[in-house]
Amino acid sequence: MDKQGGYYRAVRKANRGGEVNHIPAYKSYEGIVPLNRDKGIAIWMTEADHRKTATWGSHSSAQKFRAEQRELINKGQFEQALLMDIKDIRSQFGSKYNKGILQALKHYKTKVRSQIQALQRQRQIPLLKSSKLSEQKQKIAEQQKFQKAAMEATRASFLPNKPPPISKQKNSASQSPKKLAQLKKKALAHKTQAVQGQNNLTKSKQKAQSKSSRTVQVNSKSKLEKTKQNAQNKTQESKPKSVQYQQGLAKAKQKAQARQAKPAQHQQGLSRAKQKAQSPKLATQSRSPQTKAPQRGR
Repeated sequence: MDKQGGYYRAVRKANRGGEVNHIPAYKSYEGIVPLNRDKGIAIWMTEADHRKTATWGSHSSAQKFRAEQRELINKGQFEQALLMDIKDIRSQFGSKYNKGILQALKHYKTKVRSQIQALQRQRQIPLLKSSKLSEQKQKIAEQQKFQKAAMEATRASFLPNKPPPISKQKNSASQSPKKLAQLKKKALAHKTQAVQGQNNLTKSKQKAQSKSSRTVQVNSKSKLEKTKQNAQNKTQESKPKSVQYQQGLAKAKQKAQARQAKPAQHQQGLSRAKQKAQSPKLATQSRSPQTKAPQRGR
């Protein structure tokens, strides 16, 4: 990288038109923006445009420009130095490459700002000076004091204009008997209320237990009744099915008896078949049709 803050130049192959294009790399602040060659602003320009800007970093105006930037950086005004660089890029390239420059500078700003933040953390540059912080603290303290004084004044205005109360340093003997009797009555009332509360708690617990036992009994009875009803319904449903089953058995028996009677008929049929087999002539005669002799023509 050029320590004096010059440009790098990357030459690429010819495009469709045959002109050789170049990419200028980032301008590098001294020790502030260490960027590589490949991370350059992607702005294409022809050979003629490059010849106009080929002497960057060498002539005196560029050296003055870099000196001003370094002064701003040393003061801590990083964003102003960056804006100077952006204006210089726009003035060199002109209006032809405004769109590409703007798109590239967005990325450039984010990179530079992230690196500036890292440097601020390293150098521990305070965002607010100590004097400003002390002034702010003093102002806050004065405001708090004023608010406290105002609150005290408002409280004093609301208080009645009476002398301060006499300290109540009285013994129990000096108090009147009426007050003592009232206090005793109050204590007894509190005790009775506490006892009643305990009694009410025990009663409520007993009621809850009795209710729970009753509900258990009722639920068990209802379950037994439901099971009985289900059993009765099942028996009633099974009765007609048993009658149908018996009828089916009777029909099956009748069919079996009919099958037992059939073997005699079957034997008779077998005997007839045997007789026919023994007398094939009769069978052929019976099967052959009666043919007449053909009558010859007269």
